[in-house]
Amino acid sequence: MMPNAQTIPYRPSFDAERHEYHWEGRLLAHVTAILLAANIRRPIPCEPATLTFAAWRGSLIHTATLEVDAGHADRVSTDELLRPHLAGYVEAYAEFCSTHIFVSSNEWSEQPLCDPTLAVAGTPDRVGYLGEHLHGAVLDLKTGEPEPSIGVQLAAYRYLLRVNGLPVAHRLSVHLRPNGTFRVHEYTDVGDEAAFLAAVTIHRWQQRTRIAA
Repeated sequence: MMPNAQTIPYRPSFDAERHEYHWEGRLLAHVTAILLAANIRRPIPCEPATLTFAAWRGSLIHTATLEVDAGHADRVSTDELLRPHLAGYVEAYAEFCSTHIFVSSNEWSEQPLCDPTLAVAGTPDRVGYLGEHLHGAVLDLKTGEPEPSIGVQLAAYRYLLRVNGLPVAHRLSVHLRPNGTFRVHEYTDVGDEAAFLAAVTIHRWQQRTRIAA
């Protein structure tokens, strides 16, 4: 059984508007910024309006799939304009959960986590039990295609989960489609965590040299 989220020792405060994590008054580096600093993850080359729309849609999908986890798929949206845009993604996520026997932990999913020693924070999309043997897993929900940087991102989340007392075995990205289908990719490269830790070092160096300059 997973430990209760009440026992999470390192739960930072999170300012959603600024996308900032703080621990005991200290600003922490977040996973996305770290991967961008090391060029592991690259900015999407598109117009700002497109990025804003994608972020808005992603937020809606995340909220809708949490309702699926809670057994309230019928509450996805009461807005008739939004419901058609979410229905396919919700159907895809529900089908994934059924097909792969995934049970989300509402206590650990979407919970800000940090490692005060490394001064790093992040928020996994989903944490839960996977398959007939209910192995621990961390998931990232995507609407794009699989890519290696996602493996490093998930390795970062797995690292933060382990620091907070919850080791998990599997790292998966679940790619939801508007037509109700999905694709799953499991990341098994043992070097992904080393890449994340190297990226932390690069990010720290960049921060030091900016201050020095």
